[in-house]
Amino acid sequence: MVGVPNRIAPLSLLSDEPVAEPSQDGLGLENWAQVVASVALGTEGPFTVGVFGGWGVGKTSILRLAKKLIDQSSKSIKTKVTTVEFNAAQYEDEGVALIPLVASIINELDRKHKLASASKDGVRALRTALRSLLFAVSAEVKGKVPMFGDASVKIDADKAITRYENLRSEWADFQVENTASQRVISTLREISPKAQSNHRIIVFIDDLDRCFPDKAVQLLQSVRLALNHPGFVFVLAVDPTVLENYLEKRFIDEFGLKDYRRGHYYLDKLIQLPLWIPSHEKRFEYLIERLLSSSSLRKHRKDLEPLIDLLAIACEHNPRQLIRFLNNILVSREVYQRGNLQGDFPLSAFIVAHGIRQQNDLVYQKLIRDEAMCLQFSECRSPKALSEYLDERSAQTPNEHVNQVFFRSLQNRDSMVRLLTSAAGNEWLSNGNMRKVVEAFLPTGWSSARKEVDELAWIQEQVDRALLQLGSSDEGMIIASCEVLSVLGDEGCLPNVREARAQWPDKSRAGRALFATYQKLMFSRGGLQRQ
Repeated sequence: MVGVPNRIAPLSLLSDEPVAEPSQDGLGLENWAQVVASVALGTEGPFTVGVFGGWGVGKTSILRLAKKLIDQSSKSIKTKVTTVEFNAAQYEDEGVALIPLVASIINELDRKHKLASASKDGVRALRTALRSLLFAVSAEVKGKVPMFGDASVKIDADKAITRYENLRSEWADFQVENTASQRVISTLREISPKAQSNHRIIVFIDDLDRCFPDKAVQLLQSVRLALNHPGFVFVLAVDPTVLENYLEKRFIDEFGLKDYRRGHYYLDKLIQLPLWIPSHEKRFEYLIERLLSSSSLRKHRKDLEPLIDLLAIACEHNPRQLIRFLNNILVSREVYQRGNLQGDFPLSAFIVAHGIRQQNDLVYQKLIRDEAMCLQFSECRSPKALSEYLDERSAQTPNEHVNQVFFRSLQNRDSMVRLLTSAAGNEWLSNGNMRKVVEAFLPTGWSSARKEVDELAWIQEQVDRALLQLGSSDEGMIIASCEVLSVLGDEGCLPNVREARAQWPDKSRAGRALFATYQKLMFSRGGLQRQ
């Protein structure tokens, strides 16, 4: 007889969906949404607003709140407003992202405006011009234009019709097969001012930074070229560093332009108003308090409330990271309790370990494997003391040594230094058994950093062995060592190579190998190193 399974009690987790209502906002995002909404309603256009920030800081929430505010306000103002939501990541596979974007605008115009009345305010003419742009057979971009290169952009009309079935029935009404895109854009320029006085199209484009950078920039460029007309306002949510880094690489690789600000300048031409979301640090405690009052966390509130500061540091004051962090705590604690393990779940140690691991898994893997390093760190009881210790050790360690990468990673992350020097961090560093217990309950999936630590250790081992073999009298061993150093070494190996060169004639095989290795290491940092 099959046994009746034990009843499973529901485990309620937090949702990390963007804020959709002001009542859900715990970080003052509505203030930014109000500004965005005011700018979009009050600026005639063409105009583009960029809501800037990293992953999980609330960009999508601001866009959603702003759209809601505009939709509510548009009922009481004279200007007719059409708001359009467009998720760029959903259409990344489209050959030209302009097609679904324009189709989305047309769909909203059809939904919100009756064509009979629309003819009075120019909306009908605007809609017709947009349809012509959508169904233009091809638009070719010639010449070495930044972000397009020599590419020819083809618009597949059949694909567009298939994708937007509600537009197909009227295809025969528009004989635009041979209309060039530039002619359509010119028509839009003529129509837009007529519709501008009493009609505004506000387009919210989200998740640009979830697209591949080339696709995101292509969409921005398309908007700039085709829809930069009166009456159009675009609001973009994006992490600009992703696009700027891509633009820098393109400008350097394709045009030889090494001005490090050029990517920033290029985005400035596309986005007139950049709005950076500031740090949430000052309001983060309030957000955590709100979450602790939720049904999912209410029974854990007593244990988590004393650790609010630690939680904020561990997730770097990132709202989405916080929610995922708390969910991991709930799940891991539940597994621990159901396993009937001895003692209470090591909550504070879990927060420290998980915080370090998600901020830099290479640092975490190094600490987990190096008991001596953990004990040395535990003697540094303040962020200042640990920072000074890291500076000292880094100065004493050759570049590219496995420990050098570790030290630099910590030096560049103040939040990890603060975690490790907290009371909970000191306990985690000092107690090897606790680290093992916590390690067993951390979310899995971070194997790449573990491999990287192993690879760095292997590289250092090969370099150290090659340096020792440079003192050999065996010419073949010298040549083999040079091959290793040429691939894996850095300028820290130069003194050993210079010393070995003095022992071998320049015309010998070993001498030539040493000279070639010496030259390569001299240039290993991108320029001649004066020794």
